[in-house]
Amino acid sequence: NTNWLLVFDNLHNLDLVNIEEYIPSCNHGTVIITSRQREIIQQGRRGFEVQQMHPTEAIQLLLSSCS
Repeated sequence: NTNWLLVFDNLHNLDLVNIEEYIPSCNHGTVIITSRQREIIQQGRRGFEVQQMHPTEAIQLLLSSCS
């Protein structure tokens, strides 16, 4: 029962992999999915578009999404 972070970086085709089977069904972790394709955002999930950032901005976004 500890917090964890799972990152799917640059996911580009949901037809090739069913990511649901890799996402634990508990409520004490965080899943971050990055993609350049807007279609990847699925119903029922929180998502937002991010523009190019400086490294310090990216770190702050990552830390705030995990809390």
